[in-house]
Amino acid sequence: MNRKEWRWGIVLAALSMALAGCTGSFQVKQTEPIRVQIDGEKESAPVKETDSEPQTFMIENDADASEVEVQVDVTKTSTEACRVLFTVRDEDTNETLATKEVEVGGANASTATSSNQTSNTTSPAAATGTTQTASQTIFVNVKGKDNIVVIAQAQDGSAEVDIQARQVGGGNATTTSAASPTGTTYGP
Repeated sequence: MNRKEWRWGIVLAALSMALAGCTGSFQVKQTEPIRVQIDGEKESAPVKETDSEPQTFMIENDADASEVEVQVDVTKTSTEACRVLFTVRDEDTNETLATKEVEVGGANASTATSSNQTSNTTSPAAATGTTQTASQTIFVNVKGKDNIVVIAQAQDGSAEVDIQARQVGGGNATTTSAASPTGTTYGP
């Protein structure tokens, strides 16, 4: 092997090692809000009590809806109970429109609601294998038909949070899980 072939061999070996390092696992920090379209697909994000910043979902009110139904599903990913606080705010004024706390997997699993609208609360679902999920619905009166922001902050444990939004009175009706009993909580 001559000197030129030897150099190319080293360059190719270094390039191969660099490429192999790029295929390793890494985490990306979400800095922009996750966009959720009204009457669109669910969007998901993980939340952990150790997160320094809450997870933010932007519900884009392109339909100029005056009332929006926000469906939140919390699936526990930690071994201990998980508690997630949801705060719904007006994007422009930062006014809090509703808050809801959802607990999954705790002995006293419960929800608390504060809202300017009626909220339909679905009790946490019973465990199915090792996965526990609670589904909650928050009805929000959208002031000025602006975009709204849903902030999800884990208070205890960790979870995968799914958020979906629907225009109230729109074509898609919400159904609750057959495994979950349904109750109704009314705002102040």
